[in-house]
Amino acid sequence: MSSIPILNHLRTAPASKLATRVSVPTATRRFTTKTSPAAPDTTRGPRPGEVDGVAYHFVSHATINDMISRNEFLEHAVFSENTYGTSRKAVQDIKDSGKICIMDIELQGVKQIRELVRKSREEGGGDGFEARYLLVRPPSLAVLEERLRARNTESEDAILKRLEAAKREWEAGSDPVNFECIVVNDDLDTAYNDLHRFIFGTREK
Repeated sequence: MSSIPILNHLRTAPASKLATRVSVPTATRRFTTKTSPAAPDTTRGPRPGEVDGVAYHFVSHATINDMISRNEFLEHAVFSENTYGTSRKAVQDIKDSGKICIMDIELQGVKQIRELVRKSREEGGGDGFEARYLLVRPPSLAVLEERLRARNTESEDAILKRLEAAKREWEAGSDPVNFECIVVNDDLDTAYNDLHRFIFGTREK
């Protein structure tokens, strides 16, 4: 059984633009000897500075639909008119390396992973792993909107859709049944230490 912390992340501007803010992929780079993020496949285009195969695998709609039809994803979701999915292979490769797999996914994906874990526990099915659930969010929805607009990479319509999705995730985060821990991505060192404590049970030294 492999343990996979699931990080449901209300997305913000890249760390390069907001140096005092933390993003999940950036934060976990400090723990690379013990953890590794599972790079999802996505139909959205790369943003400036993004390299295919690092944080994401950029694929066509036809490719990702074909992967879905072949059941290649542990979870997949549509977010802001683009499809994202974490492949079974990406997670298995990290598991085989002996590291803890970090999945940075949307609420839809969290629900799918919960169902897989339920089957694994109750029916002996699923994919044979356990998962933990963490919500990473900004100090407020107003701050989230400010960060989304500051990165200047999306249309007004896309921003509004992201904010609407964020409201649903914010509400889900208020229910302790959904997540074991909430990390507020405001102060960098505090967020790092909270994330480290959640994954390893101790503060980063």
